[in-house]
Parts: sequence; structure tokens; C-alpha cells
Amino acid sequence: MRLTNSHPLGEHLLVNSYVSLKRLEYPDFDYLTGNQYWVGTTLHYGLDPTSAVWTSVSFGRNLARDAPYSYRAVGGVLGYAKELPARFNVQAKVSAYRNVYDEPAPLFGTDRRDQLLQFDLGITARDWDFHGFAPTLMLSAGRNNSTIPLYTYIYAALRWHRHHPGVLGVKQQEDLVRPGCVLPALMSYRRNSGWIQGVPEAT
Repeated sequence: MRLTNSHPLGEHLLVNSYVSLKRLEYPDFDYLTGNQYWVGTTLHYGLDPTSAVWTSVSFGRNLARDAPYSYRAVGGVLGYAKELPARFNVQAKVSAYRNVYDEPAPLFGTDRRDQLLQFDLGITARDWDFHGFAPTLMLSAGRNNSTIPLYTYIYAALRWHRHHPGVLGVKQQEDLVRPGCVLPALMSYRRNSGWIQGVPEAT
């Protein structure tokens, strides 16, 4: 369940806030099953009719069945989006998140705290059509630093996504890692970041 609210603060400024609740079920790992709560807000500023910058902050709480897998999270995002000629759209985003777990990890006996820094660069071809969807190509890279060495890693990925034109229309934005919002005269892209534990659903 997700509730969002957008409120313009002027000709070029928009605030988008959200509250979300998700039920996570892990049939094979029931100790991870639980509820996840997120609240956050994003401030968008239109630089001109084809480009904008935004920043956001979010707070999350994951309540797993077992306390060592429950955590509190805080995150921030700084982004830029631009509509290019030939109806190509580009978005670049830097995200940072910090997760603090409730109890020491069972196998390590030490407190777990993770800090994730992530960069995303995506491009969407709005006029291309694959069975009714427009393609997005996205490059992601990041590093997670943890107090437990096993969870410290560096990653990079190149992925593509399909989007329905109704989602990709001008004056719409649905952030990847947070609920959607309306952004005047600008289209962005959407990705699924659920594979990164602790990153919000939706900037």
C-alpha cells in the first residue's frame, strides 16, 4: 500500500511526499518475513522546460520476524534529468542509504550497520516501441560498506527495462527507488530496486 501527495510551491518547484507499507513474505526463509514501512519527501526544481534537478530524503523501518534481520534506514538522493532531442530522456542519480540492524547478526555476534552509495544513469527511447513498451537502458554502480565484512561489496550492472508509454509521458515521473510524482515538462524512468536490501521502493 502506498499513499502519495504532490504540492506545487511555485512555477518551477514541486514537493512530493509519500508513505508506504509493504508485506514481505519469504516461504523458504521465514525469519525474514515481516512488514516494511517507508516515509519520504522529494523536492523538484525545473531548470527549464526540458531539465530538472531534485533531492529527496526517506526513512524506513523493516520489521522482520527475527530481530537481527530488522533494521532502521535513512536515505538521500540527488538527481538530474534531461529531455534530449529525438525524444530521448536521460536521468542521473546519486543515492546514499544507511541501515542499522536491531540486534547483532547471529552468525557473527557483532552489530551490523551498512552504508550504501549508489550511482544510476539511465536513458529512455520514448519513440521506440517493443510490443507497446518503450525501452530504458540503465547503468548502475555502487558500494556497500558494512561492519560485517561479508556484506561489504562493490557492484556494477547494465540492465534494460520496458515501460508503457502511459508511464513515460511528459509531465510524469516515477522514481526508482521511491513512489511516483508529477514533474512538469519532464519524463523520467522507473526501475525495480528490490534486489538491494534496505533501499526504498521508490526517487
